[in-house]
Amino acid sequence: MLPWESSCPVDHCVSESSVLPGDSSCPVDHCVSESSVLPGDSSCPVDHCVSESSVLPGDSSCPIDRCVSESSVLPGDSSCPVDHCVSESSVLTGDSSCPVDRCVSANNNKN
Repeated sequence: MLPWESSCPVDHCVSESSVLPGDSSCPVDHCVSESSVLPGDSSCPVDHCVSESSVLPGDSSCPIDRCVSESSVLPGDSSCPVDHCVSESSVLTGDSSCPVDRCVSANNNKN
Protein backbone atom coordinates (compact mmCIF):
# COMPACT_ATOMS: atom_id res chain seq x y z
CA MET A 1 0.00 0.00 0.00
CA LEU A 2 1.24 3.45 -0.89
CA PRO A 3 1.71 5.90 1.98
CA TRP A 4 -1.06 8.17 0.73
CA GLU A 5 -3.38 5.46 -0.55
CA SER A 6 -5.84 5.73 2.32
CA SER A 7 -6.49 9.39 1.51
CA CYS A 8 -6.14 9.25 -2.23
CA PRO A 9 -9.34 10.41 -4.03
CA VAL A 10 -8.72 8.15 -6.98
CA ASP A 11 -9.11 4.44 -7.43
CA HIS A 12 -5.52 3.75 -8.27
CA CYS A 13 -2.39 5.73 -7.51
CA VAL A 14 1.23 4.97 -8.20
CA SER A 15 4.40 6.83 -7.42
CA GLU A 16 5.58 9.40 -9.96
CA SER A 17 8.73 7.42 -10.63
CA SER A 18 6.67 4.42 -11.65
CA VAL A 19 5.11 6.32 -14.52
CA LEU A 20 7.67 8.96 -15.32
CA PRO A 21 11.03 7.67 -14.09
CA GLY A 22 13.65 10.41 -13.82
CA ASP A 23 11.20 13.13 -14.76
CA SER A 24 11.62 15.50 -11.86
CA SER A 25 9.99 18.28 -13.88
CA CYS A 26 6.59 16.72 -13.33
CA PRO A 27 5.16 18.73 -10.41
CA VAL A 28 2.48 16.33 -9.27
CA ASP A 29 1.57 14.34 -6.23
CA HIS A 30 0.48 11.19 -7.97
CA CYS A 31 0.39 9.60 -11.37
CA VAL A 32 -2.30 7.41 -12.80
CA SER A 33 -1.12 4.09 -14.17
CA GLU A 34 -2.25 2.63 -17.47
CA SER A 35 -4.36 0.01 -15.73
CA SER A 36 -6.11 2.68 -13.71
CA VAL A 37 -7.45 4.44 -16.79
CA LEU A 38 -8.23 1.53 -19.06
CA PRO A 39 -8.13 -1.76 -17.19
CA GLY A 40 -7.19 -4.55 -19.57
CA ASP A 41 -6.26 -2.16 -22.38
CA SER A 42 -2.49 -2.48 -22.44
CA SER A 43 -2.34 -0.64 -25.77
CA CYS A 44 -3.01 2.66 -24.04
CA PRO A 45 0.33 4.23 -23.06
CA VAL A 46 -0.82 6.45 -20.23
CA ASP A 47 2.10 8.56 -19.09
CA HIS A 48 0.31 11.75 -18.22
CA CYS A 49 0.67 13.00 -14.67
CA VAL A 50 -2.26 14.01 -12.54
CA SER A 51 -2.18 15.68 -9.18
CA GLU A 52 -4.24 14.25 -6.35
CA SER A 53 -5.97 17.56 -5.75
CA SER A 54 -7.02 17.99 -9.36
CA VAL A 55 -8.39 14.51 -9.89
CA LEU A 56 -11.28 14.58 -7.47
CA PRO A 57 -10.91 17.45 -4.98
CA GLY A 58 -13.98 16.46 -3.01
CA ASP A 59 -16.14 17.49 -5.95
CA SER A 60 -18.37 14.56 -6.83
CA SER A 61 -20.21 16.73 -9.35
CA CYS A 62 -17.27 16.53 -11.70
CA PRO A 63 -17.89 13.38 -13.81
CA ILE A 64 -14.33 12.59 -14.77
CA ASP A 65 -11.90 9.75 -14.62
CA ARG A 66 -8.86 11.95 -14.33
CA CYS A 67 -7.56 15.47 -14.74
CA VAL A 68 -4.46 16.49 -16.61
CA SER A 69 -2.23 19.52 -16.49
CA GLU A 70 -1.10 21.74 -19.34
CA SER A 71 2.43 20.37 -19.26
CA SER A 72 1.15 16.83 -19.61
CA VAL A 73 -1.28 17.42 -22.45
CA LEU A 74 -0.03 20.34 -24.46
CA PRO A 75 3.58 21.15 -23.57
CA GLY A 76 4.45 24.75 -24.44
CA ASP A 77 0.85 25.65 -25.20
CA SER A 78 0.15 28.41 -22.73
CA SER A 79 -3.34 28.90 -24.17
CA CYS A 80 -4.43 25.67 -22.54
CA PRO A 81 -5.38 26.31 -18.90
CA VAL A 82 -4.17 23.84 -16.34
CA ASP A 83 -6.22 21.59 -14.10
CA HIS A 84 -9.13 21.40 -16.50
CA CYS A 85 -11.14 18.24 -16.29
CA VAL A 86 -10.80 15.77 -19.11
CA SER A 87 -13.16 12.84 -19.22
CA GLU A 88 -11.81 9.48 -20.31
CA SER A 89 -14.33 9.37 -23.15
CA SER A 90 -13.12 12.72 -24.41
CA VAL A 91 -9.50 11.66 -24.37
CA LEU A 92 -9.84 8.09 -25.51
CA THR A 93 -12.27 8.15 -28.42
CA GLY A 94 -11.54 4.70 -29.73
CA ASP A 95 -7.88 5.49 -30.36
CA SER A 96 -5.81 2.60 -29.06
CA SER A 97 -2.71 4.78 -29.14
CA CYS A 98 -4.38 7.16 -26.69
CA PRO A 99 -3.21 10.44 -28.27
CA VAL A 100 -3.96 12.96 -25.56
CA ASP A 101 -3.56 16.21 -27.42
CA ARG A 102 -6.46 18.28 -26.29
CA CYS A 103 -7.87 20.02 -23.25
CA VAL A 104 -11.50 20.10 -22.27
CA SER A 105 -12.86 22.95 -20.21
CA ALA A 106 -14.09 21.99 -16.77
CA ASN A 107 -17.30 23.79 -17.65
CA ASN A 108 -17.91 21.28 -20.41
CA ASN A 109 -17.76 18.43 -17.93
CA LYS A 110 -19.57 20.06 -15.05
CA ASN A 111 -23.15 20.30 -16.16
